[in-house]
Amino acid sequence: MTAGLDHSKGEAVIFMDADLQHPPHLLPQMIEKWLNGNDVVLTKITHNEDKTRFRAMLTKAFYFVVNKISDVKIPENTPDFRLIAGDYVKTIKNMREQSRMFRGMLNWLGTSGALEIAFVAPKRLAGQSNYNFVKSMRLAIDSIIQFSIKPLRISIYFSIICAFVSFVIGLITIYEHYVSHQPSGYATIICLITFLASLQFVLIGILGEYIGRIHIESRNRPLYFANVIEQKNEV
Repeated sequence: MTAGLDHSKGEAVIFMDADLQHPPHLLPQMIEKWLNGNDVVLTKITHNEDKTRFRAMLTKAFYFVVNKISDVKIPENTPDFRLIAGDYVKTIKNMREQSRMFRGMLNWLGTSGALEIAFVAPKRLAGQSNYNFVKSMRLAIDSIIQFSIKPLRISIYFSIICAFVSFVIGLITIYEHYVSHQPSGYATIICLITFLASLQFVLIGILGEYIGRIHIESRNRPLYFANVIEQKNEV
């Protein structure tokens, strides 16, 4: 998608899948709305004939997690099948980050008031979807980290809560030792140590995700590698 956008020559760009789940007969309608002055024309899937119930639940879970944690809200059932024109094209071309989610990037720019065209997604012409549970979770993590620092803030809140809980348990232990003379159980201490150690690993993992993104961005590698056929200008 990035390569196609970079080498586009027209005034407007339309993204669509090649498996014909994005119906080509909607293109004239999208172009008509653009000619009427709309620089963004979105589409919305009312029903997907190729999606199983499990995949539908996976999709709902994905959007729920992303929209709860991310600062950029991404509407459900709005695929990459869309038209963008004008300043939207220029701005997205200038966004060169390595982790790319076009739906989130466009929503970050703002799509309030954009027109939507509803359609039923038919069964794909060929091939199978490559998005399983693991890849969907990876996409969700990338989307959250790309558009939000809320996980870092949540980790701070967890740390404060754990510090408070540890302080309370410390007071209870002192009370049991010097007042009631009933020492705390060994199992309680082991559970507390295990919980705090696991929490530390989770927090380190969150920090590692952000540091890893910084490392990837700092390499500044090309976003794609492709042989582009240049058409000679006609005389």
